[in-house]
Amino acid sequence: MLKIIKNDYEKWGLLLRVLTEELPEDSVEFQTWLAESQEHRELYLSLQDPNGKDARLFDKDEMYRKISEKTSFTTKENNKPVILKFNMPNWLKYASIFIFFAIPASILLWMNKPDKLQREPTYQSSVIEPGSKKAKLTMADGRTLDLANKLNIENGDGTHIINEPEQGLSYEKVNRSNHFEYHTLEVPNGGEYELKLSDGTRVYLNSGSRIIYPSSFVGKERSVKLTGEAYFEVTKDIHPFIVHTNNMNVKVLGTSFNICTYEEDSQVNATLVSGKVEVYTLHDDSVYSLTPGYNLNYKKETGKVSTQKVETSLYIAWTRGEFIFNNQNLEDILTQLSRWYDFQIEYTDQSMRKLRFTGSAEKKRPINYLLKQIETVTNIKFREDGKKITIYR
Repeated sequence: MLKIIKNDYEKWGLLLRVLTEELPEDSVEFQTWLAESQEHRELYLSLQDPNGKDARLFDKDEMYRKISEKTSFTTKENNKPVILKFNMPNWLKYASIFIFFAIPASILLWMNKPDKLQREPTYQSSVIEPGSKKAKLTMADGRTLDLANKLNIENGDGTHIINEPEQGLSYEKVNRSNHFEYHTLEVPNGGEYELKLSDGTRVYLNSGSRIIYPSSFVGKERSVKLTGEAYFEVTKDIHPFIVHTNNMNVKVLGTSFNICTYEEDSQVNATLVSGKVEVYTLHDDSVYSLTPGYNLNYKKETGKVSTQKVETSLYIAWTRGEFIFNNQNLEDILTQLSRWYDFQIEYTDQSMRKLRFTGSAEKKRPINYLLKQIETVTNIKFREDGKKITIYR
């Protein structure tokens, strides 16, 4: 069965483009292919509905197992598995051969190489290294402090500010006072940092993010303003905690959630891990309530809002030192990687932006390790030139 599919990989490539919505189902190319034979129509139906009656046409689980074994990229160091590894989402699993993205020919040709050729690629040293814990703090008087250094400040508003570069920045209210001041914590590309607010709330800031917050909370609510991405573990309190962004506000009492709201992104995502949140969209004042395990997606251009049940671990993997991609296109993935590794991207072929990936990788790895793994199973190549990466074929 694998040999038959290898010889007919163009069919699978066309199907994948439709299933991943790269090619519209009503396109002339696909409709022409469907009309060619009853077998094509049955195949497409079986992939759309793996539990339906047409599923009998293919032993998908067995095919998936064999292909999965051949395309597992886990290697060994010190007898411990290290990443990069690639896995299939369920719907790709039932499509049987769509392990990675729309280059089925490359995948299958690699899969059918003799075992002696299936070795881990060699890696040259990279000038683009992983990010690290770094940030800068801007005080109310305009002073900017590099958080690569330890801090121990008795602030004039009754707060004690401590910074330990490996543990993060923390505020503690030591004297009762109605006075407070606004501080700004900025994390550059290639960095991440942890902040503990005066009420005990913990904020994990991703690369290229900024948060403006009061040195201590006074009044009926606890408010901060976020640009970029952050994961919040909010201390429960009778005073609501509100995260303001350019497109929406998120209101909670005590909960854990992630917000991704980079200015350059076309969408904003709020993902609830525990508790309950209310999301207020600013373009039309709509209110949405989220329960644990749900994600809210806001399209900036259209103002369209959608909610869906998700695997929350995918959205907060960055806080655990991982990248996890689930059927995401190359452009979105490289944008995410560019923030952590701090590089610029250049495409020689714009169509490559829409190729789709599923997989995971450790953030501590140099960027070339991840790129070489991609090169192993595709005809895509990457070239480093200082802090610029060029993608070509």
